[in-house]
Amino acid sequence: MGEKERVEIKSVPFLPVNCNYTLLDDAYTGGGGFLNGDYLIPHVRETPDKYGRRKALSYYANYVKAVINALVDPVFRKVAARNWEGQGTDSAMFSKFQNDVDGKGTKIQRFMKRALKKAKLHGVCFIVVDNVPEQPLNKGEAIEKRAFPYAYLVFPKQVKAYECDKAGVLTSITYEIYARRASGAAVSYTTERWTWTTTSWKREAEGEPVETEHKLGVVPVIPLFGTDADEGDMQPIGDMLSIARINLAIFNLCSELRELLRNQAFATLCYPVTDNAGFDELNKIVTGTENALGYDGLARTSPSYIAPPAEQAILLQDEIKRLVEEIYRIASLTSVVGVQQKNSGVAKEWDFENTNQALADLAENCQDAEMKMAFLFEKWTNSTISYSCVYPDDFGIVDVTEALDDVTKALDLQIGGLFQKEVKKKAVEVYLADLPEERFDAVMEDIDQQIEEVQQAVGFEGAPE
Repeated sequence: MGEKERVEIKSVPFLPVNCNYTLLDDAYTGGGGFLNGDYLIPHVRETPDKYGRRKALSYYANYVKAVINALVDPVFRKVAARNWEGQGTDSAMFSKFQNDVDGKGTKIQRFMKRALKKAKLHGVCFIVVDNVPEQPLNKGEAIEKRAFPYAYLVFPKQVKAYECDKAGVLTSITYEIYARRASGAAVSYTTERWTWTTTSWKREAEGEPVETEHKLGVVPVIPLFGTDADEGDMQPIGDMLSIARINLAIFNLCSELRELLRNQAFATLCYPVTDNAGFDELNKIVTGTENALGYDGLARTSPSYIAPPAEQAILLQDEIKRLVEEIYRIASLTSVVGVQQKNSGVAKEWDFENTNQALADLAENCQDAEMKMAFLFEKWTNSTISYSCVYPDDFGIVDVTEALDDVTKALDLQIGGLFQKEVKKKAVEVYLADLPEERFDAVMEDIDQQIEEVQQAVGFEGAPE
């Protein structure tokens, strides 16, 4: 594509509904309105006292965090295979970058895991690869003083505007960074506004703005997506917003269920009285949950307890259960977390495949983001790294007992030859998946050697005289 063809056709203000991002953050941490009860919706005729009591008794069942962890943790269960071929100080400097990505001692694996959690929660997370302002005289000094590029995260609610070309590539982005200062109970914030283009950066804070050119030729900001997005859309609405809203509904239902159980779940004593004075005295009796219910003593029945109907509580419990199942369905986790269903074997395989594909897509997004980080590192340092990064792409969950049982049945067929060798290797892959790579390879070679020896013996014994 020629330079003239790569024109910027999209320039939009970044105007997310900030309350959505606040809800997402609160749903993940359990803070905000979930902590103080402000996310509870009062009933139409609910008095302030009752509403305040219901807020005080509220609790939050956090499904958002469970879903995020279930979708991100498997991606980083195994360390990604990372290699680079830089020479001398270039290699040493990038190696140190891998072990200290952000200047705070965070390794690349942990940094990318945090970035993916934020990307999955918000729909996207931005990785900024910046360079230190004061450049050392040589790369050796840069390594010694850690004076080389570093990365940090920017969240969607911090971004104020962006521009993309028709290929969906960022050509400029503006965001704000907040520095938090606390002194006792007093908390204050200072704000810096940064704007990056393909040729320059500008920093606006207290005083005059500072603007400087860079020679990267690209915007050093990498969008890491946690959901599907159209080309050039840097504010996608992820599926976690739907899940957070369902979790909000569950929060309210749990409060209503608790209020119902608190007010109605206890049996009430029915006590017969024969005159008005008896009714007055009855009000002073404290029994059961609070007091007794009086009725005409001429009915000649003995005192007894009555209990409220359980249908309403059961209805609320069923609705909560349905919403929980809906959360895991939306998250493609019905086969992994929290939901037990009597599905056929084919249905279970489809569920596992759906979950596996969701995890593989997230792993591929992380892999691409790391490659772009290495590219920007090369640009900033004028070095050649030749970086490669491979994340795991198969996250299937294997029932070891069932798999080995299938292997035993296959060996009982006594087909022999290559079939027997491949079946044995399948058993090793299932049962010894966590074995160190060298020992795993040694076991595989041993199987090959055993089969070859058997084939040679059979061939020798069975040779014509």
